[in-house]
Amino acid sequence: MSKKDMFLVNSMFYLPMFEELKSYLNNISVFLDEKAAHLKQNQPPDYMDHDSQAEHALTVEQYEEQFPVLLANSFIIVLVSTLERELSTYCNTATEVGSLAIKSSDLSGRFHEQFKVYLSKVVRMPIDFKSNSWADIKGLIEVRNTIVHNDGTLETDTSRKRVILNLYERYPTLNIKGNVLRPTIPFCNQMVQVVHDFLATIAKTADEHFK
Repeated sequence: MSKKDMFLVNSMFYLPMFEELKSYLNNISVFLDEKAAHLKQNQPPDYMDHDSQAEHALTVEQYEEQFPVLLANSFIIVLVSTLERELSTYCNTATEVGSLAIKSSDLSGRFHEQFKVYLSKVVRMPIDFKSNSWADIKGLIEVRNTIVHNDGTLETDTSRKRVILNLYERYPTLNIKGNVLRPTIPFCNQMVQVVHDFLATIAKTADEHFK
């Protein structure tokens, strides 16, 4: 196998994985919807005590509102972790193929910042880091960071908030209420496609760059 083919091998591994992620997300989402519908169709009879009715109402609320948000939040964390791994793998492959002395891990900054500097300055690969595609990737990462580090609450007038609001303009399914993120299942599906398409694009770019 030639060194250039290593990018193809990588893409053959990770691109189908996104179909599995979408399948997992949508199967769990269907389960939650069906469970909520079943609970609403089987309300406690009027003669049941108040506590039983209140408990049933709380359970319905969990399946209708709370659990979908928890599912979306956890899915975004997994998706960004997957993205981080693949960008790191991509940089490592570029290092080996190009026989470069500098690694992306030698650079400062977060993983996507290392990726950007490494590909543009060291590998000199023609990737458009001013595109909406890259803006979407950065927005997704900041959504993940807000969920993990700030319980989904947007801080006032920060660069992170501006990046997220920029993403929200293109993907209203992100669902922001006040200053709190409430990602939806449709948003998660859109972000899976964003990550998939971005990785497919850079794999194609690598194939052309290392001819």
